[in-house]
Amino acid sequence: MAPWLGELARVMARDASNPIHSLTSRTMAAKVLVEVMGVVDAAAPVEVAADPLDQLAARREKRRSA
Repeated sequence: MAPWLGELARVMARDASNPIHSLTSRTMAAKVLVEVMGVVDAAAPVEVAADPLDQLAARREKRRSA
C-alpha cells in the first residue's frame, strides 16, 4: 500500500466536512474518500483468531499419531 494513501484519506475527510466548499465538491470528496478507504481496508492484513476447535482437533490428531 502506498504510504500517502492514509494521508490522502485524512485530507479527503477534512475537505468533505468543510462547509466552505460547495455541496457538490463535498459530495465528490466523500465519494473519493469511500473509494480510498476501500483500498486501505483491502490492503490491511487480515488477522485470523485461532479457533479452539481447530486446536483441539490438532491435539487429538497428534495423540492418535503418537
